[in-house]
Amino acid sequence: MIDSVAETFHAIVSVKTQVAVIALVLTGFAVLFIKNATDSTGFAALFVPAIGFGCLAGVYGMKMVGITLSTSRNANIIASAGVGMVIAFLLMVVVIRVFGAVRDISRPIDLAGRVQELD
Repeated sequence: MIDSVAETFHAIVSVKTQVAVIALVLTGFAVLFIKNATDSTGFAALFVPAIGFGCLAGVYGMKMVGITLSTSRNANIIASAGVGMVIAFLLMVVVIRVFGAVRDISRPIDLAGRVQELD
Protein backbone atom coordinates (compact mmCIF):
# COMPACT_ATOMS: atom_id res chain seq x y z
CA MET A 1 0.00 0.00 0.00
CA ILE A 2 2.69 2.48 1.03
CA ASP A 3 4.83 1.48 -1.95
CA SER A 4 2.02 2.14 -4.41
CA VAL A 5 1.35 5.56 -2.86
CA ALA A 6 5.05 6.41 -3.07
CA GLU A 7 5.22 5.22 -6.68
CA THR A 8 2.17 7.30 -7.62
CA PHE A 9 3.58 10.39 -5.90
CA HIS A 10 6.91 9.85 -7.69
CA ALA A 11 5.11 9.50 -11.04
CA ILE A 12 3.20 12.72 -10.43
CA VAL A 13 6.22 14.84 -9.54
CA SER A 14 8.64 13.36 -12.09
CA VAL A 15 7.30 15.03 -15.21
CA LYS A 16 8.82 16.46 -18.34
CA THR A 17 10.02 20.05 -18.39
CA GLN A 18 7.15 21.15 -20.63
CA VAL A 19 4.54 19.89 -18.15
CA ALA A 20 6.38 21.51 -15.23
CA VAL A 21 6.52 24.88 -17.02
CA ILE A 22 2.81 24.69 -17.87
CA ALA A 23 1.99 23.84 -14.25
CA LEU A 24 4.13 26.74 -12.98
CA VAL A 25 2.53 29.23 -15.35
CA LEU A 26 -1.01 28.10 -14.52
CA THR A 27 -0.20 28.15 -10.81
CA GLY A 28 1.23 31.66 -11.13
CA PHE A 29 -1.90 32.94 -12.83
CA ALA A 30 -4.12 31.25 -10.25
CA VAL A 31 -2.16 32.76 -7.37
CA LEU A 32 -2.34 36.23 -8.92
CA PHE A 33 -6.08 35.79 -9.31
CA ILE A 34 -6.47 34.67 -5.68
CA LYS A 35 -4.30 37.53 -4.41
CA ASN A 36 -6.29 40.12 -6.35
CA ALA A 37 -9.61 38.60 -5.32
CA THR A 38 -8.81 38.37 -1.60
CA ASP A 39 -6.14 41.09 -1.10
CA SER A 40 -4.18 38.58 0.98
CA THR A 41 -0.68 37.48 0.07
CA GLY A 42 -0.65 34.85 2.81
CA PHE A 43 -3.88 33.32 1.59
CA ALA A 44 -2.52 33.16 -1.96
CA ALA A 45 0.75 31.62 -0.70
CA LEU A 46 -1.26 28.98 1.15
CA PHE A 47 -2.78 27.84 -2.14
CA VAL A 48 0.49 27.62 -4.14
CA PRO A 49 1.53 24.04 -3.23
CA ALA A 50 -1.99 22.65 -3.53
CA ILE A 51 -2.69 24.24 -6.90
CA GLY A 52 0.75 23.32 -8.27
CA PHE A 53 0.36 19.72 -7.16
CA GLY A 54 -3.19 19.72 -8.53
CA CYS A 55 -1.89 20.73 -11.97
CA LEU A 56 0.60 17.87 -12.00
CA ALA A 57 -1.93 15.41 -10.56
CA GLY A 58 -4.46 16.44 -13.22
CA VAL A 59 -2.00 15.66 -16.01
CA TYR A 60 -1.09 12.33 -14.40
CA GLY A 61 -4.67 11.36 -13.57
CA MET A 62 -6.15 12.14 -16.97
CA LYS A 63 -3.27 10.27 -18.62
CA MET A 64 -3.78 7.21 -16.39
CA VAL A 65 -7.56 7.16 -16.90
CA GLY A 66 -7.16 7.73 -20.63
CA ILE A 67 -9.24 10.89 -20.92
CA THR A 68 -8.14 13.16 -23.73
CA LEU A 69 -9.72 16.56 -24.19
CA SER A 70 -7.98 17.36 -27.48
CA THR A 71 -6.12 15.64 -30.28
CA SER A 72 -3.14 17.96 -29.75
CA ARG A 73 -0.75 16.71 -27.06
CA ASN A 74 0.10 20.23 -25.88
CA ALA A 75 -3.54 21.30 -25.66
CA ASN A 76 -4.35 18.12 -23.77
CA ILE A 77 -1.59 18.82 -21.22
CA ILE A 78 -2.84 22.36 -20.66
CA ALA A 79 -6.47 21.28 -20.37
CA SER A 80 -5.76 18.42 -17.98
CA ALA A 81 -3.52 20.67 -15.85
CA GLY A 82 -6.35 23.19 -15.73
CA VAL A 83 -8.84 20.53 -14.65
CA GLY A 84 -6.47 19.37 -11.90
CA MET A 85 -5.94 22.96 -10.79
CA VAL A 86 -9.69 23.61 -10.50
CA ILE A 87 -10.22 20.39 -8.54
CA ALA A 88 -7.34 21.27 -6.19
CA PHE A 89 -8.74 24.78 -5.71
CA LEU A 90 -12.18 23.42 -4.84
CA LEU A 91 -10.67 20.94 -2.38
CA MET A 92 -8.71 23.73 -0.69
CA VAL A 93 -11.86 25.85 -0.38
CA VAL A 94 -13.68 22.90 1.21
CA VAL A 95 -10.79 22.31 3.65
CA ILE A 96 -10.72 25.98 4.64
CA ARG A 97 -14.49 26.02 5.14
CA VAL A 98 -14.33 22.89 7.32
CA PHE A 99 -11.53 24.35 9.46
CA GLY A 100 -13.51 27.58 9.81
CA ALA A 101 -16.62 25.67 10.89
CA VAL A 102 -14.64 23.62 13.42
CA ARG A 103 -13.06 26.81 14.78
CA ASP A 104 -16.47 28.46 15.16
CA ILE A 105 -17.92 25.52 17.12
CA SER A 106 -16.14 26.63 20.29
CA ARG A 107 -17.24 30.28 20.02
CA PRO A 108 -20.40 31.58 21.63
CA ILE A 109 -23.31 32.72 19.46
CA ASP A 110 -25.31 35.88 20.22
CA LEU A 111 -29.09 36.23 19.95
CA ALA A 112 -28.89 37.24 16.27
CA GLY A 113 -27.07 34.00 15.42
CA ARG A 114 -23.68 35.61 14.82
CA VAL A 115 -20.48 34.10 16.15
CA GLN A 116 -18.93 36.34 18.79
CA GLU A 117 -15.21 37.03 18.75
CA LEU A 118 -13.27 35.83 21.76
CA ASP A 119 -11.27 38.54 23.57
